[in-house]
Amino acid sequence: MLYHWLLFDKAARTITKLEFLSMNSLPQAEEREFEQGSLRFDQHTGVYTSATTRGTQQLAASRHSELPQALAAAVDTYLQEL
Repeated sequence: MLYHWLLFDKAARTITKLEFLSMNSLPQAEEREFEQGSLRFDQHTGVYTSATTRGTQQLAASRHSELPQALAAAVDTYLQEL
């Protein structure tokens, strides 16, 4: 199975493919390392830390029956450019 991790920039409405480096499963959280940054998450929240700026983005899990329109359009554009 092949996974792709994508970062959606809401302001620019663009998607960047994250270049996967490693992963770690801990009892309290999951961790993923990418060339562009790191992601630590559990079932409810997460934190993405940029490798270049060291800035963090707080994330919250949500359940949607469909993608929000801006994200769906960005994914469609991303897939068409592959």
